[in-house]
Amino acid sequence: MRRAVVLLAFLAACPKRPPKERIQLADPVTSYDGDPVQAMKAELADQILLAYQRDESPDVDTATIAAEIGPARIGVGPGDVLISADDFARAPSRWPLFLGPNARAEIRSKRLSIELARDRSAAYVSDELAWRIPACGRTATIPIRVTALYAHDGDRWVQVFEHLSFAHPPAVDPEGLVGKPFKSATAPDRDLVDELSRGVSSDVARQGGIVADDATMIGPVVNDSWEGPSAVASIPALISDDRRVGLVGRDPASSTIAYWVGNFTMQVPGGGRVRVRGTFVFEHRKRAPTTVALDAPEPRRRTLAERAEAAFHAVNPCATDASTCRWTLVQAHVSQAIRDKDLATTVFGASLVQPYVPEQPLGVSCD
Repeated sequence: MRRAVVLLAFLAACPKRPPKERIQLADPVTSYDGDPVQAMKAELADQILLAYQRDESPDVDTATIAAEIGPARIGVGPGDVLISADDFARAPSRWPLFLGPNARAEIRSKRLSIELARDRSAAYVSDELAWRIPACGRTATIPIRVTALYAHDGDRWVQVFEHLSFAHPPAVDPEGLVGKPFKSATAPDRDLVDELSRGVSSDVARQGGIVADDATMIGPVVNDSWEGPSAVASIPALISDDRRVGLVGRDPASSTIAYWVGNFTMQVPGGGRVRVRGTFVFEHRKRAPTTVALDAPEPRRRTLAERAEAAFHAVNPCATDASTCRWTLVQAHVSQAIRDKDLATTVFGASLVQPYVPEQPLGVSCD
């Protein structure tokens, strides 16, 4: 017994080994745990930038948009219009001009902007792209503008539409109206379709409150880029020809984002008509801005579920009283298609070996 006590005393007197320090590994992925909005934007931005490089047909299989209306992609050329799942299954490259199998062109994003719907059910996007084509030791750059709408379907983003354009002054073509027509399809709610139709008509500048203060609008010409309702008067009068009008969301009754994809005719200075294409995004918003105090004192402490519901209605006031809301234009993009041969001549001019022929590699002389 005495030996045991001496042994315990000896062990107690020995210095303890210091605990091994844990090495904290750096997380190579930026975390947005505290800001879900930024996390959603970052996820979508990664998807968009990767899609630029891969140039693959997007996944459009979703129940968040009506199958009879479907997705859409409008490209730079007159025939670059996809409006059905079958079109997307065999979609060609989204970029104009065939450069040949050995070309090493690259796409650079210059001004990617992502705006989330207030209920986070969708996101509308705009970007300015530089399509860089190396030739003869130098690089030709073709500027392309793009807008898009994405639906948030569970844990993924699904493209609803994409609209690419090359800015140039609309001009009458001797062959008539340039641009592929397509079959119209609209949501069954006629009141909704009529309300959105007024938002893209020539009277849009006089529809007080129908354009959001933070709306962005792109027109056919290089400098046609505006923000807010005061710029709507600069958009030319449009007469609708073909239209596809739909909602984003599994339940149309609670959808807060609507979209319009259409062909239009418009008058140009000097006389004559041209066909332009337009894409528009609408959000269901209150007629006048309101402020809701989330932390206002209450007689009792709210439960977590009650606080979550209050936060939802603060961001989505239309869910509380839809009668005080209206469909508001938040994004518009109007463009005229340009033929590949005209685009090639505009960019490369006399450097072309011969006039550009579709489906044949672009030939540029180093002289």
